[in-house]
Amino acid sequence: MSEWPALQNILRGHDGSVKSVASSSDGNHIVSGSSDRTIRIWSIESGQITLDPIHGHSDQVSAVSFIPNGRRVVSGSWDRSICIWSTESGELALGPMFAHNDHVTTICVSPDGQYIASGSDDCSICIWSAETGEMIMEPLEGHIEGISSVSFSPDGRLLVSGSNDNTIRIWSLQSSQTVIGPLLGHARRILSVSFSPDGGFIASGSADSTVRIWDAISGEMIDILEGHLGVVTSVSFSPRGDYLVSGSKDHFLCVWPFVDPRKKNNPVEPSRRRRPGEVRRLAGHTQPICSVAFLPSGEDSEVMQVVSGSADMTLALWDVGRTSTGTVETPPTKHILSIALSPKQEYIASGLDNGLVQVWNANGKQEFTLEGHLGGIRSVAFSADGCYILSGSDDATVCVWRIPSKELVMLPLKYHTAGVTSVAWSPSGRHIVSGSYDTTLCICNAQTGEMLHTVSGHTDYVTDVSFSPDGRYIVSCSYDCTIRLWNAQNLETLGSIQESLRLEGHADHILSITFSADSKLVASGSRDNTIRVWRVRDGQMLLSPLIGHDSAVSSVVFSPDGHYIASASNDHTIRVWNLENGRTEIKPLTGHTDRVKSVLFTPNSQYIVSGSNDGTIRWWDLQAIRANLAGGLDVNTR
Repeated sequence: MSEWPALQNILRGHDGSVKSVASSSDGNHIVSGSSDRTIRIWSIESGQITLDPIHGHSDQVSAVSFIPNGRRVVSGSWDRSICIWSTESGELALGPMFAHNDHVTTICVSPDGQYIASGSDDCSICIWSAETGEMIMEPLEGHIEGISSVSFSPDGRLLVSGSNDNTIRIWSLQSSQTVIGPLLGHARRILSVSFSPDGGFIASGSADSTVRIWDAISGEMIDILEGHLGVVTSVSFSPRGDYLVSGSKDHFLCVWPFVDPRKKNNPVEPSRRRRPGEVRRLAGHTQPICSVAFLPSGEDSEVMQVVSGSADMTLALWDVGRTSTGTVETPPTKHILSIALSPKQEYIASGLDNGLVQVWNANGKQEFTLEGHLGGIRSVAFSADGCYILSGSDDATVCVWRIPSKELVMLPLKYHTAGVTSVAWSPSGRHIVSGSYDTTLCICNAQTGEMLHTVSGHTDYVTDVSFSPDGRYIVSCSYDCTIRLWNAQNLETLGSIQESLRLEGHADHILSITFSADSKLVASGSRDNTIRVWRVRDGQMLLSPLIGHDSAVSSVVFSPDGHYIASASNDHTIRVWNLENGRTEIKPLTGHTDRVKSVLFTPNSQYIVSGSNDGTIRWWDLQAIRANLAGGLDVNTR
């Protein structure tokens, strides 16, 4: 089997989602912007940053681009500003430039380097002089919802825009008017648009999970590319225009061969879907992909490189050379993304990034593997009687398995439009709740699989969900920095699920949420590196934020006896906190060599179990650790 494509390098350094990536015109450097509010410039040859991270924006950096001479980069931010920075010193060269009344979501630079286009959630597009920082015309207005993407035509005369209003427009920069569009076809908001190198075509990526190709002269839709399982966040043509790359919330990149329909004997019909065999899927990121871009290459070069930026805080560099064939995914790394313990401690289930659920006995021996998902397993959960396992996957499905027979109880449940991040059983075992990158919760009947409710309210990825032990509430947390409690007492009745309480206080994305055993408290872990404890009765925060981790808190759990909270972090450690005073009980538990993604207590509160991206599950004996003895069993899944 071919080894096409090849993951060449992973670039690490950001402390938040990599929202935007772009290449210099000579192909030697990459610029990235992140939710950690920094901009970084990387050497492609060394994989290292060429100068210290650039600070200056007061909110996440949503868009970055090189100015063609390579001596400056431009950035746009949710702080509503556009800035131009020196690539040699990292100093601010021009700006900040203000005109938008809401988040700046997208920027691009004209091919000649003279102009910058910016789009915003305020529904407008501004055109700036890259030399003076002044606006050169009145804002372009016509979209009725926020602008998500803009791209100049190769000759710099036209600009294409994609919007949350599900439409695409092509603008003349001479007349400041829409000359083609609005183009209709996508069923949901458009996240990315790009001109082909010859200016003849436009590619668009959408929350409807498709990539569409449009004739830039007539506005006719000429192809629909289906291959992603989630929102398509970014699209980019190769320098020669013979390939198209797309990135998605399903964590995959797709590379599509592109043939000019004008050069075909039989032009593509608008209703035709691209056959699965014509797409190459690149697996490697562990969270949604936010941005993709081809790097420049010589006319005769067989080397084609793609850079991608992801919510997993990394950039990936890929070799997608033309000489190989076949549909190949990079070898699975077997990162552990989630773990669960059966009620009687007979089994541990682990969800892996290769789509498998592995089930182990308490002695660390693998008992069996559950196969059926097509994407990483973000969440696993045992039923209260220990007879079933629930799994949620990047493939946007939920599966219910009977154990130990390994049978699927019903067909995979596909009610979400993007990857499933979290699953949970109700205490009675009659209901299932799932959270997703599509920003919703879905509640199903656990016996029949029937969809009962779709719960909307969050404005960004839902990262974790849980039922309260008394069954009265469902709690959810999100990238929108909120925790929401939903009334779960009448799930079989018609009507919408009502929000009972909203908790706010974290300064960054919330990644984990959990109830105490008595249902009176909720604990949350966040990318702001803190844990917070909340009272369900009135939403008040107890204690001060628990501070100690050096990176994002990926998982939190109360001990069954109610005395402690355990937290797991991307800093590779686990910490145990005393609920009475908010202090750590023992030194951080170290041993994992990569991010710790999941942590739980055993029912007697004596042991902690953790799962990590290093491929291991570890048991920690708290009594032994307090006595300075070695801690527990190490289960290696590699």
